[in-house]
Amino acid sequence: MKDFQKRLNTLGLDFELDGINLKDTFPLFLSPSQIETLEILHQGSEDQIYTLLSDRDNKLARAFFEHHSGFKNLVMQELIERGFSPLKFVIDIERINAIIVHKDESTKTKASYEKTLSFCYKSDLMQVLERAKNEKEVQLMMQSLGYKDFAYKQKTIGSKRSKVGFSFINKHNRSMTVYYASLQLSASDIRAKLLKNSKNTLQIANKTMHSFLDDYVPLNVKKSIQNTIFEKIYAFDTSFDLTYWYIKEINGQIVLQNKSTQISDEGNTIVVKRYTSNDLSSNARLLVDMAIAKGWDLEKILITGSQEFIASIEHELLLRKDNNNENNKESIQEMLAINNIGM
Repeated sequence: MKDFQKRLNTLGLDFELDGINLKDTFPLFLSPSQIETLEILHQGSEDQIYTLLSDRDNKLARAFFEHHSGFKNLVMQELIERGFSPLKFVIDIERINAIIVHKDESTKTKASYEKTLSFCYKSDLMQVLERAKNEKEVQLMMQSLGYKDFAYKQKTIGSKRSKVGFSFINKHNRSMTVYYASLQLSASDIRAKLLKNSKNTLQIANKTMHSFLDDYVPLNVKKSIQNTIFEKIYAFDTSFDLTYWYIKEINGQIVLQNKSTQISDEGNTIVVKRYTSNDLSSNARLLVDMAIAKGWDLEKILITGSQEFIASIEHELLLRKDNNNENNKESIQEMLAINNIGM
C-alpha cells in the first residue's frame, strides 16, 4: 500500500478510484471479519479480545498484540495514523495460552472421537432419523446399514418402560448394546424427530444412506489382550491403551488395575481405590469411557473425591461435551457416581 502510493508520488502520477486520488489517500480494503475485529479491539469486552488474541490466524489481532507489547508493527501503526484507537489494558499471556491449549485439546479430541464406534453409531442413527417416520422404519433402515437383529433396549424408569438404546449383532457375531445417553441423545429426541417426519408431507429425496459402521477401523488393529477383554465385557471399543493393565472379575465386580491405579466397577458406582497424580489425566479418559459403555448420562454423573480427582474427570467430561454438542432433553433418571475413596 505504502509502496504503491510512494511510487505514484515519485512519478507524479494520479490514480483515481471511486473519486479518490490514490496518490493522496490510499483507501483500506477491509473484509467484514476484519472490520469486526477492529471494532472489538476498539471497544470490545476483555473476553472478546482474548478470544481474538488466541486465534493465531487472525493477522489484525496479532498486529494488535505486537503493538501492545511494544514492538513496531506497520499495520497497526498505519491504522492508528488513520484514527484507529485500540483499547489499552494489561494483557494476561497465561489466559491467552489457556484458551489456545483448550482449543487444541478440543480439536484433537474431536478428531479422536470421529474414529470411534460411538461416532459411527450416532452418524448412522442420525441419517436414519432424517428419513424414518416411525420406530419400525428406524429398525429396518438400521438393519440395512449393517445392524443385524436391531432391537430396542428398554428399561423401567419410575413406573414406566422407556426405550434407552438399542442392541444388534455386529460382524463378529457379537451382541452389542448402544445407549442413547452415550450418543448424547435421549428417547424424547428420537420421538420428536419421528413425529416431525410423520407430519412432513414432502417426499424426502431418495438418497442412498452410507454406513459409517462399515467404514469403522479400530484405532489399534492389533489390540492388546486386555483391550479385547474390556470390549468383550462392556461391548464397547475404547481407544484407551490397556496393554499394561490387568482386568478381572471378583464377586460380581470388575476390577482394572496396573502398577499405580486400581479401578473397581461396582455397578452403579465406579470406584478409584488407588492412583497417583501423574495418572489422573490419562485415566480420566478410561473412567469416562467406562461410564459411556455402561450407558450413563454424562450430564448426571456425580463425582466425589479429592479436588484434583474431581477436576480431572470434569475436564475430560467437558472435552467430551465439546465434541457432542447435541443437548439432552430427557435422560435416564438415576444418579450415578464415579467415586475416589483412596484419598
